This record gives sequence, structure tokens and C-alpha cells, in this order.
Amino acid sequence: MIAVEFRRAIPGAERLRVLPLIAGASPPRDVAPAARAARFTGEAGAVLDVPGTPRRLLVGLGAAPTPRAAETAGAAAALAAGAATEIALVADALDPALTAHLAGGIALGGWRFDALRTRDVPARLKRLVVHADDPAAVGKAHAALAPGVAGCLLARQLTAEPANRLTTRRFAERLEALEEE
Repeated sequence: MIAVEFRRAIPGAERLRVLPLIAGASPPRDVAPAARAARFTGEAGAVLDVPGTPRRLLVGLGAAPTPRAAETAGAAAALAAGAATEIALVADALDPALTAHLAGGIALGGWRFDALRTRDVPARLKRLVVHADDPAAVGKAHAALAPGVAGCLLARQLTAEPANRLTTRRFAERLEALEEE
């Protein structure tokens, strides 16, 4: 799973930024012209890649954001991020629970099975920094979701692994490693 950090500070200019937007709310001032030009409304799961430095992804949460819509938006942002290895989620005015679901969606969307690739392995998402007004509350909400996300990622990995590589012995070793965690 990717490393997740929680901060109050503003993200640095070198990191890709994910900016969640509730439908009907006005976008941040620096991306408002691009959002208007692209007719971005904040529909759930919609993504707008705003050019410039830093790279910004505006993601829609829908009119009445739900945890599922937040996870969908997070996964869409991770897929739109492409080969980015670090993402900054700027969720200043967002509810801590929704922010945690958005972070979980980014973790789920950033997963890839690369174990059998021998060349041209694309970079993968390694780190997510969540910038929020109350990082402790978001961290607490994320801690409640993290085991479910980790379990989902493990299930994906076990399902994608071919049977000639994932023998019963290796499967048992992985389960024993889980017991140690």
C-alpha cells in the first residue's frame, strides 16, 4: 500500500495536486478559468487535468458527496495521475471522513500488478500527502478505513498472481506474514 501522510501545510510546487470539488461549489481561484473553459461541473468521478506547474487534477465529488463517490473520485484521480509517484490531496474544507475515503480511493486506484513485467515497468504511486484543516481527524478516519483498503489490495494481488507462482506453500507464507503485521 502507498505511504499516506497528513499535514496542515500547503503542498510544495513540485508535487501533483488533487483538488476535490463538490458540484455547485466554486473552484479554487487559480483553476477557475480552466474549469469554466472545460465546463467542469464537479460531477462525481469527473476529472479535469489543469495544465501548468504544479500539475493539478480537479476531481468532482457530486452534489451530495457520499463515501462511495469520494472513493470513485479518488480512484479516477489516481488513474489520471498516470506515472506520478507522489500526490498531494488538498482537502482543506472537506469533511474528514470524506477526505479519508478520497485517500482510500487514491490508494485503490493507484494499484497495479507489475510482478510479471520484465521491461517498461511504469512508475507507480508511492506516497500520498493529505493536506487538511484538521490532519488528526483525517488521520483517525483514515486509520479506520486503512485495514479494508489493505485487505482489498491483498485480494487483488492474490487474484492476479498466476497459480504456477502462487502455490499453496507461498500462499501460506503470505498469510503467516499477515499474522505478524
